[in-house]
Formats: sequence, C-alpha cells, structure tokens
Amino acid sequence: MPRVFYSSTQTLVVAAKASARFGAIGERACGRLRSTAVDLVVILARFSTVNDRAGINSLAIVVEQSMGQDPFQRAVFAFCNRRRDRVKLLIYDRSGFWMLLKRLEADRFHWPRSQEAVLTLTTEELHWLLDGIDIAAVRRHPVRQYHSVG
Repeated sequence: MPRVFYSSTQTLVVAAKASARFGAIGERACGRLRSTAVDLVVILARFSTVNDRAGINSLAIVVEQSMGQDPFQRAVFAFCNRRRDRVKLLIYDRSGFWMLLKRLEADRFHWPRSQEAVLTLTTEELHWLLDGIDIAAVRRHPVRQYHSVG
C-alpha cells in the first residue's frame, strides 16, 4: 500500500513504504541514490513532457523507444509534465520498477534546456533540480590540481 507524505508546499507520493528523501526509499528504491552516487546515472528526458497519467509501463516504453536507453540499467530516469509542477522518476532495482512522483503546490521546476534529447546528470544535480534550483545557472569553482604545497 503506497504512503502519501504531505508538507505545506509540496506533496510527495511514493510507490513504497518510505519517504523519498528521508529513509528507506533513498537507499532501496533509488539504488542507494545518495550513498552510491558514483555508479548511478541520472538520465533526464528533455525532449517531451510526460502525461500525468503515464505509469510504469508507459514510462519504460518511453525510455526504451524514444530515449534509446535500457530501462533495466542502473539509472534514474526523470520526466516532467507540461506545467513543470510534477516530476516522475523511474528506477529499476533487481526485483522491479519504482516510480516516484513529486508534485509542487505553488512553484515550478527549473527543467534544463538543451539541444540534446537526453541529458545525463549527477545525483547531486538531480537533488538540486528536485529542490527547485536552476542547475543551468549554478556554477562551480574550477577544479584545481596542485603538485606541491610550497
């Protein structure tokens, strides 16, 4: 039986017995999304929006046919609706698919704009996207490699 978690500004519906950001879903459903971010790919569907009624089977077909990806790979596939107030995540773990839905009550997601049909993000960038941060505007400090201290 799915649980529904409410907060004042957003509703998070999870197809499991845990919440998305706090607990077992972050470890089990997302394939240890936070702890093993190195081997987990986040693939963003940029080319089209997804119907609100699309379920696991529909999203898996979009991943396979439109995005040209394997829905069974170790990845998180992210989709958003036309109004940019809902994001669906599709994840496959060893025994089946997970579909997570995040719905914003008053705000909109800043979905990246790019010429590519499929974008690859890090898990950190996915968390930024879900937190409402425009990842296109975020700039990091350059990576510096020093050879000696003195």
